[in-house]
Amino acid sequence: AADPDGDLLLMRRLPPKLSDLRAPGEALMVVGGGANGPLYRSLASGDSARLTRQGWDVRIIADTGATLGELQRDRLILYGGPADNSVAGDLRGALPMVVGGDSAVISGETVRDSTLGLLQAGANPWFDEGILIWVQAFGTAARPELRPFDDSWVLVRGGEKVHSGTWVVNDEAMEAPVK
Repeated sequence: AADPDGDLLLMRRLPPKLSDLRAPGEALMVVGGGANGPLYRSLASGDSARLTRQGWDVRIIADTGATLGELQRDRLILYGGPADNSVAGDLRGALPMVVGGDSAVISGETVRDSTLGLLQAGANPWFDEGILIWVQAFGTAARPELRPFDDSWVLVRGGEKVHSGTWVVNDEAMEAPVK
C-alpha cells in the first residue's frame, strides 16, 4: 500500500478469511468421531460435494487416522470441537473462538442456539502459509455450511451469516522505524 503521497510501499500481512476458499484447490477434511461423529461426517460430505462441483479435490479422513504429513496441507478443514475431534483438541488457543458445547462467547456475550454453527479461519499450525478452517456445530440441529464468506469467523445458521468478524493482525515483523 502506498502512503498518501505515493512514496512508500508497505507490506501487510492480511488476516486469514473464509474467502480464501474461493479459488479451487486441494483440501483435506478431518472429521471428528464421538457422539457427534455422524453429524460432522454428514456436514463434511455436504461441503465436500459442494466444493467438488466447484472444481476442488477434497479428501475426507477420520481424526483418529490423521498423520502429521496429512495435517501439513495448504488447506486443512476440521469438523468438530475438541471433545469430538482429537486434532481440534490439539489446537487449544490456536484460534481465538471456541465453542463450549452448545454455546460460544461472541463480543462478550454468550450465544446459545442449537441451530447455529461457527466457521473460523486461521493459520495452519502444521504448515506455514497454510490455512486452517474449523467447523463447529452448537448442537445436533445445527447444519453449518462451509461458504467463502469475506470474514475470519462467521456464526451461521445453515449457509446464512448471522454474525461475523475479521481477526486483527499484529505483524510486528513488518514495522520499521522512519528516520
